[in-house]
Amino acid sequence: VAESVVLLDRPAPHVARLRINRPDKRNAIDLGVREQLTQHLRTLLVDGDTRALVLGGVGGVFSAGGDVPSMVGLSEAQARQRMQHIHTLCQLVATARLPVVSAMEGYAAGAVVGLALLGDFIVAGPGTQVLFPFLKLGLAPDWGQLLTLPRRVGLGTARRILTAGQAVGGEEAHRMGLADTLAADDQVVGVVGNLNSSV
Repeated sequence: VAESVVLLDRPAPHVARLRINRPDKRNAIDLGVREQLTQHLRTLLVDGDTRALVLGGVGGVFSAGGDVPSMVGLSEAQARQRMQHIHTLCQLVATARLPVVSAMEGYAAGAVVGLALLGDFIVAGPGTQVLFPFLKLGLAPDWGQLLTLPRRVGLGTARRILTAGQAVGGEEAHRMGLADTLAADDQVVGVVGNLNSSV
């Protein structure tokens, strides 16, 4: 049986945590990850018991973003299908009727930053590195970031960090409002266990 690329656990009562589980790929998001995230979300959002969702990764890394090698050689129809698949996942997070918290532990790049920005609350650590590599790769920012990033940090700051292509550290992310809470690096995922006191 193939190992699940998305792990589900419950770190606190009424809190469901989904962690991307591709440590050999720094938790890069491919079709399998998107499918399992979508399946879990469709269940958890209506199960009646879950009152908060946490998104994270394994191995001290949130995610290296989209799995670029898996995008190579796609036909126009396949690329369109991929974008529609991403849209479905993004819509589930953006319209969730319960709080969605993202644990930006270690590296958070590209697509997963977009996923986090669609949620409600972002936790980072001083060692967190948030990356926006799109323009360096010849890609347009996707996963809603052209809408959600300016809403969070302002248009000028969003333009600067998208075009600079440089990593934003956890403390800077907190200062600019990209992250809501700064926790110790080894507590970024664990701090969400306290959510049950507020849900």
